Amino acid sequence: MELVKVDDLRVRFKTARGCVRAVNGVSFSIGKGHVLGVTGESGSGKTITASSIVRMVDAPNAVTEGAIWFEGENILSSSWKKMKQLWGKKIFMIFQSPSAALNPTLRVSSQLAEIYTAHYGCSWKTARKNAFGALQSVGIGPSLAGAFPFQLSGGMRQRVLIAMAIALKPMLLIADEPTAGLDNECRGAILNMLRRMNEKEGTSILLITHEMEDLRKLAGAVAVMHHGRIVERGAVDEIITAPRHVHTRHLIGDMRILPGR
Repeated sequence: MELVKVDDLRVRFKTARGCVRAVNGVSFSIGKGHVLGVTGESGSGKTITASSIVRMVDAPNAVTEGAIWFEGENILSSSWKKMKQLWGKKIFMIFQSPSAALNPTLRVSSQLAEIYTAHYGCSWKTARKNAFGALQSVGIGPSLAGAFPFQLSGGMRQRVLIAMAIALKPMLLIADEPTAGLDNECRGAILNMLRRMNEKEGTSILLITHEMEDLRKLAGAVAVMHHGRIVERGAVDEIITAPRHVHTRHLIGDMRILPGR
């Protein structure tokens, strides 16, 4: 059963030199409990596509057309009040830069606790206890739970965002380059946490990445983007072993694909 369906999504930016089309007729769907990967070179439209799903294409000169259906409702035409009800609790996005998504003036445990008080009506004492538990589940112990975001590594900040997602239990998790800039050990840990959310909670995941190995470890299907369009889609192993589009072959040729899954 479909959870989200992107139908002929088009995003263009009006500039002094004319119209720039960042996304040009993208369509795909994600079923409940499924993981879809979207890959492509930098500038192919991956992040703009992901940001459009949460209505966060932050530019006054942006024009978004098409439809994005979530639980049967076109969220591109939804009110901001409706969108606020979806953000976090039903749709959660992990951005490329975890620092931008965290409040630099609050300790990470307090940021987690605020989620529990805001969404579940917990007392502050209970919220703090739940926050420490969520952080512990992603490998952040009490000593780091009291840290400010700038005191944590990039990998640890990503873990904080995953802890937030665990706390909220969203129906759809959008992970935009969640392993970018991390070493292999951290990458593996982040992907394992996302896999546990998918398998344990039934969370649907849209994984945006240019790392084929990340797709191979987490996604069931993949869509390949190039110049704002999807040029190829299919099962991950099928795309990796027998790519049909020339751009896909170039992407794979530039990457080291490890054997096995």
